[in-house]
Formats: sequence, C-alpha cells, structure tokens
Amino acid sequence: MPTNPLISVPWWGQPTFGAVISTCSYSLVDVSYVRMRLRGWFVRETELNTENQPAAPDIFVENPPAYKVRNLDPQLKRAIEELLEQLDSN
Repeated sequence: MPTNPLISVPWWGQPTFGAVISTCSYSLVDVSYVRMRLRGWFVRETELNTENQPAAPDIFVENPPAYKVRNLDPQLKRAIEELLEQLDSN
C-alpha cells in the first residue's frame, strides 16, 4: 500500500528534490532579467503545498552516479523484484 499522499501506487527510488514551482522571466530595460513565481502545486484533498516537500518513495533504493558508469540499475532491479513478488502473491 502506498504511503505517499502524492502518488497513488507504491514506488521505489530516492526522494525527489522538492522544488516544484513554475517561474517565468521578464526582461528589464537594463537587459537584466527577473524571475517570478508563476504557479505552485498543491494536493487538492489535503491542500498540502508540495513546494519544499520532497516526494519520498515507499521503498528507498540507493542509486549513486557510479552505478551508471558500471551499467547497474538498482532501481529497475528492485522494481522487477517487487512486481514479481506481487505476481507470486496473486
């Protein structure tokens, strides 16, 4: 059963960064730019503001950059293990 209020199915991996605002930029007369918040993201049912609220996975799986060099994908491996376990239990 998923534990994350933002995602309705169990998921695995690492927490997201948590920055989810959208911005737009405006150019000023001196050729510089200013960025302004355009919109934010909220969970309708709970009114949770998801800014600075990382989505945490149900199953934490370490995935350091060195694994990519070695052509390893522990998140994919764990996903397959979870799905096979679900198939076996049904």
